[in-house]
Amino acid sequence: MLILTRRLAAFLRRLVLELRGLIRRLARHLVGRRPKRDSRARVLTGVSPSLRALTGAALALPGLGVSPAQAQGEDSFSVQYGLYQEGERQLFGESSKYEPIRVDNLSVSGLASISRFKLFANYVQDVWSGATPIATMPLAFGGNRGPDAGGGSVSGASPIIDGSLLLDSDLAPYRFDPVTGNPVKETRLVHTISSASPEIRRQGDLRLGYEWEDSALEVGAGVSQEDDYDSRFVSLGGIRDFNERATTLKLDLSYTDSDIAAILDPDASSYIDTSAYRDQIELSRVGESQVRRTLHGDREDWSARVGLTQVVDRDSLLEVSLRYIGSRGFMENPYKVAQFVFVDPEEIPFDFGIPGVPPLRMATVRAVLEQLPDTRNQWIWGTRYVQYFEAWDAALHLDAHLFRDDWGIDAITLEGAWTQPLGGGWTLTPKVRYYTQDQADFYQPFFLIPMREPRTPELPPDFTSNLDFAQIPLGDYTSDQRLSGFGALSAGLTVGKSLGKGVGVEAGVEYYTHRGSLKLGGGGEGDYSDFDSLLVNLALRVDASAVPSWGGSAHGQRPGDGPGPDRHGTDHPPGGSHPA
Repeated sequence: MLILTRRLAAFLRRLVLELRGLIRRLARHLVGRRPKRDSRARVLTGVSPSLRALTGAALALPGLGVSPAQAQGEDSFSVQYGLYQEGERQLFGESSKYEPIRVDNLSVSGLASISRFKLFANYVQDVWSGATPIATMPLAFGGNRGPDAGGGSVSGASPIIDGSLLLDSDLAPYRFDPVTGNPVKETRLVHTISSASPEIRRQGDLRLGYEWEDSALEVGAGVSQEDDYDSRFVSLGGIRDFNERATTLKLDLSYTDSDIAAILDPDASSYIDTSAYRDQIELSRVGESQVRRTLHGDREDWSARVGLTQVVDRDSLLEVSLRYIGSRGFMENPYKVAQFVFVDPEEIPFDFGIPGVPPLRMATVRAVLEQLPDTRNQWIWGTRYVQYFEAWDAALHLDAHLFRDDWGIDAITLEGAWTQPLGGGWTLTPKVRYYTQDQADFYQPFFLIPMREPRTPELPPDFTSNLDFAQIPLGDYTSDQRLSGFGALSAGLTVGKSLGKGVGVEAGVEYYTHRGSLKLGGGGEGDYSDFDSLLVNLALRVDASAVPSWGGSAHGQRPGDGPGPDRHGTDHPPGGSHPA
C-alpha cells in the first residue's frame, strides 16, 4: 500500500511540474521573460518557523478550515474524501425503513505559481441520500405511521402530515390506546421523517492571484449545480502587510446569484397546501395524465469580510475578523413543511364518558410550505489565537465566533485544537468544538391557531384545499429544526503522516452530538430532536515546490510542515452548520 501511495504521489508531482512548465513556457511566449523571483510563500515575519509550520498544518485540517488556497503553499495538489453519516432519529418505538442521512464528499484542488501569479482550481462533489425530517408534530398525531397491508402501522410509508388531532381544554394532545381503544394523553413531540432520491451537487471554481512584496490580490469565479438549485459566484480578495509583515489586513468580497427550480412531490399535492406560492409554480404535463409542478425562485447573497492578523510575539498570533452576509430573495426550503393545527373555539368538546378522560375536541391539521422573510442580514465576529509551545514543539489553536442575524438567531461557536508532532513524520491533532444557537423568531415545532380552518371559495384542480392565508394571523413560519434552539458538541482527531519531501496523507474522524439540552442558557428543543453523527476524512496532498529533484531520497520532513486536506464543507451560518 505504501509503495502504491508513493508511486501515485510521484505521478501527481510529475504531472504538476509538467503543467507548471507548460504554463511558464506559454507565459514567456505571451509576456516575455520576467526576472526570477524567490518562490517562497508569503509569510509573516517575526514569527518562529515552528509556529508558521504548525499553524499552516492545523488550518488545513477539516473543521479548522480556511480557503484551500490559503492552506496550501506553492505548486500543490490535493485530493480528499469525506463521509458524513447521521445516526437514527428518535421515533419513540417506530422503526424506520429509511436509512439516515449520508453525504459522500470528494474534493480535488490544485495550486500553480507562475512568477508573481497564483492560479487555484477546485472541484467538489457531494452525494446526499437518506431520510430527513420534513415536519414536527405531537406523537399522538401519528405522522410517521402509514397503513400497511395488514392494517397495522409501519414507519417509512408515506408520512401523514394532514388530518385531525384530539385536544383537551389545555390543548394537550391525546391518542387512542391500541389495546383498550381509550383516549390517553400523549404530549411528546416527534419529527416526521421522509426520504428522497439521492442528490448530487457539483461545484467548481477558479481563482487567480497576483503578489507584490507586501500585498496580494485575488479574483475568483465558480458555479455550483444541483438538480433543483444552481448558483454562480464571484469573489475578490486582498491582503496588505504592515509593520514588516508583523501585521496583515485582509479583505474579502463575494456575490452569489442562485436559481431554484424544485419539482414538488406529485404524491404530496393532495395534502400539502402550496397555494401561497401559486404565482411561482409552473405546471407542465408529463406523459398523458401526470402534471409536474415546479416551484421557481431566485436568490442573491452578498458577503464582505475584513480581518486583521497580528504577530503578538515570536511564538503567538492573534486574528480578529468581522463578516457580513446579506441575502435577498427565495429563502425557503421547498421541501420543508409547517403544520397548522386549527382549533375551532366554537366547537363543543365531546365527552367519551370514560373515567379519567376529559371532554376532547377534534382539531384540524393542515400542512403548508414554510414561509420565510425575503431578506436576511447576518454578522459574524471571529477571533483566533495561536500559541506555540517550544517545550512540547506543539501549537494550540483557539477560535471563537459570535453570530447574530435579523431573524432572531444569536449563536456562539468555541473551538480548540492542539497540533502535536510525534516524530518520524507523524502529526497528531485532537480538536473539540461547541456550538449553541437561539431559535428564529418565527420558528415553532407546529402552530396552534385558535380559529376554524379558513378556506377560500376558489379551488384550482391541482390543489385539494386552498387556505385563506389572509385570515391566518401569521406572517412568516417555519418548523425547520435547523432554525430551532439547540446546542452541539463535537470532538475529533486527525493523524497526519509525511511520506517524503512534499507528500503527506491524513486521516481524521469527528463525532458530533446535537442536543436541545446543550443550548446555552437552556430552552432548547426536546429530546425528540437529538441525533448524533460521524464525519470521516481521508486526504492526500502533494507539494511539488518542496521537491528539489525526482531522484532524491525521501529524507524526513519536519512534522507539521507537511500538507493537509481541504476542509470538507463550508462556513455555514447558523441554520445549516451540519447536514440535517
